[in-house]
Amino acid sequence: MDISLLTANANQLRLLITYNQGSKTYVACITFVIMSLVLQMMVAITMIVVSLTKPQRDDPKRQRVKIVTSIGVAIITMINILVASLVVAEQPPNAIVASSGSVVGLLTNVNITDNVLGGT
Repeated sequence: MDISLLTANANQLRLLITYNQGSKTYVACITFVIMSLVLQMMVAITMIVVSLTKPQRDDPKRQRVKIVTSIGVAIITMINILVASLVVAEQPPNAIVASSGSVVGLLTNVNITDNVLGGT
């Protein structure tokens, strides 16, 4: 469990709510991010429970909790990969896009006159 993943998901949720409401995948993304946050909290609780219980030889309950924790981490990873692939970033019409597809800048109000272009 990493606090940076929890922080990143919370920030992603904020950005989705603020900027991406018109997207076709909005509801799915919001649902998956919330699921990820809830699962992260549940995994954190199970990790605390595992760490507080004393390891005993052949303790099946503790082993089950460890397995559930590992499965939870795998599910969180899959959900976050799915969210990353579903998020559709709307590009403003004045965006300058690089060949890689990333936005490198925005055009501002530019007035080009005939004098600049060499005209009369």
